[in-house]
Amino acid sequence: MIYGITKGTEFEKLCEGAAKAEAAGVMMYYALARMAKEQGYPEEVSEKFIEMANQEAVHAGFYATLSGKYDADIWQLAEAFAARDYRWPSLHYDRQSEGRLQADD
Repeated sequence: MIYGITKGTEFEKLCEGAAKAEAAGVMMYYALARMAKEQGYPEEVSEKFIEMANQEAVHAGFYATLSGKYDADIWQLAEAFAARDYRWPSLHYDRQSEGRLQADD
């Protein structure tokens, strides 16, 4: 089991930094995939960026696991995320405000 093995060691901060860097890579590659579609590049270009983003996400999760970033009780964690997700306001597209997303109250 690798969960939390770097906790309290000199490697903990390295793993946290690596997880953040990988997460930033996820955002960048997904953004590149979207831009490639919008700019008319072949679908394979966008698909490759998405594949790269997915790999970065796997790496971020690995480092987060090593440093024990999240609670080891996966069901408790999943329930907390589900409860938070259901409290978020729903969004709708408002044509009257220049196409910005608006939160429903």
